[in-house]
Amino acid sequence: MANRRMFSKTIVESARFIKMPVSSQALYFHLGVLADDEGVVEAYPAMKLIGSSEDDLRVLVSKGFVTILNEDLVSLIMDWNVNNQIRKDRFTQSEYHNLLVALGKPNGNQMATIGEPSIGKDSIDKLSIDKDNKGRSAKRFTPPTIDEVTAYCNERKNNVDPQKWMDYYTSNGWKVGKNPMKDWKAAVRTWERNNYSSPKMVQPVPDYMTEEKPKEHVKRW
Repeated sequence: MANRRMFSKTIVESARFIKMPVSSQALYFHLGVLADDEGVVEAYPAMKLIGSSEDDLRVLVSKGFVTILNEDLVSLIMDWNVNNQIRKDRFTQSEYHNLLVALGKPNGNQMATIGEPSIGKDSIDKLSIDKDNKGRSAKRFTPPTIDEVTAYCNERKNNVDPQKWMDYYTSNGWKVGKNPMKDWKAAVRTWERNNYSSPKMVQPVPDYMTEEKPKEHVKRW
């Protein structure tokens, strides 16, 4: 049987619930905490635990929150399925299941989990952390300004032309190959390594090709 119970705001914030005496509301919460996986609970021990009267239980019955199953005040919480969904692999049948059958509820007060299973506090905490980490690691890319690119190129003292770099990536939708750009500084460094924007090196002309050759004296015969 599960150790955690939940309460739907749809129930506990409804006018039908709020109009009840505070003592009846308190009894409802304690019945919910003590109930088994089918929403069945022995009301008398709960009433003794918090000092509730039978009138508080009668109010819950009259408002349709609870149905009494026998003279020992074994009761069924009518909105159990709204408050709690119990996974089949964690479900434990109530020891009073026969009373539910007599009441016309052959499947008890348990429902098969549809969609995602019920989540405990530990799982909720883990999901919150994972979501937070995912949000941090998947920051949305923001294209740099020309001033930022110029400053970075000057900082690295490279030959990358900032305006040419900006024009190239602006025209292709800020993609590196087929993938969206994640780090524009890395893209600048790639251009730097590959000399994409460096002026082409001009091979020096050998001196012997530029020096004026001395005129040869032709020996006339």
